[in-house]
Amino acid sequence: MEDNIFIKNIAAPEYTLREVITQLPEYRDQKAAQELGVNSEGAGRRLQEEGELEEVEKEEQEDDFDGAVGFYRSEVYSKYKNVDAGAIYFTCADYEDRDCNVKMYRNHFERNVSADKGGALRWVNTRFNTETEDSADTNTYKNNEADYGAIQASYPTEILYTMKWEGRPEEAVDSVNQIIDIAPGQSFNLVLTILDADKRIYKNENNAIAAIDFTDPENVDSSSVIIGRDTVAKDGRFNFTDLLIRIEPASSAQVEITFQDLDVFGNRISFIDNAPTFSINARACIKGEFYTTDLSCIKCPPTFYLYEEQTSPGICLDCQDHMLCFGGNLTAPDLGYWR
Repeated sequence: MEDNIFIKNIAAPEYTLREVITQLPEYRDQKAAQELGVNSEGAGRRLQEEGELEEVEKEEQEDDFDGAVGFYRSEVYSKYKNVDAGAIYFTCADYEDRDCNVKMYRNHFERNVSADKGGALRWVNTRFNTETEDSADTNTYKNNEADYGAIQASYPTEILYTMKWEGRPEEAVDSVNQIIDIAPGQSFNLVLTILDADKRIYKNENNAIAAIDFTDPENVDSSSVIIGRDTVAKDGRFNFTDLLIRIEPASSAQVEITFQDLDVFGNRISFIDNAPTFSINARACIKGEFYTTDLSCIKCPPTFYLYEEQTSPGICLDCQDHMLCFGGNLTAPDLGYWR
């Protein structure tokens, strides 16, 4: 695919086509937007595994070419429509005798727009071959627009994990050792961000579901529970808000994250094929905290105290006579007394 020009192609379903058109800079004028909305069928060139390409203005390429598809000095304007990828949508699973090598050099993509993914390009199995000996990408791109991937969009490939405790900044989960340290009974926010093949946020995912569960429920305490265990993606992120993984203090448990309804376009994705697992480590109750029957460590309130570290359910102690108790294990003698 060489020396082509793709200009003003639009990818949008019928019910949003007019809205997308009116957002384009060159169609700000309402009259022009109405004319295009009435007289055009939209655009979007789709290259697929099945069948040959529909005919466009094209000259045969004279040099040898061993790829699956070839364009040479052709111009593609507003003739076709699709809901993904303003100019080209490419899907080709590299199996059997199918040749998925699409070479794409020195093409120009300008003012193409998608209502969803890929202003100019979208590929979901095999990346376009854009590299030459002299340059990583000889194609040029100008003013292409899309909610996700203004130039090109691909498919989900990995997950970035971040968590946030109340009063603390967001921090990355230990992805090497896959450990999450928690305070017993304290909820936290866990965010899973979907990344594409170029490590950009896969922004337009709003249907997939992520769920957290114990890998071996029979080997955790009967009181162990996960509250807020599933969530639906929004703008490419799964937000587990006020997630509570309740296990015994000073213990560990394994949890796994599974995903449903995430379209991977026939690709083998590691976090789909092998559910990510994490070791949840709950610290012990410390001095000044009492061990509750629901597996939490709660700080003793004012007028109560606790000097010992409880290793089983217990209670805080009442403040004694002539003793000041400030909560936790902080105490002092009353005025005129000492210890």
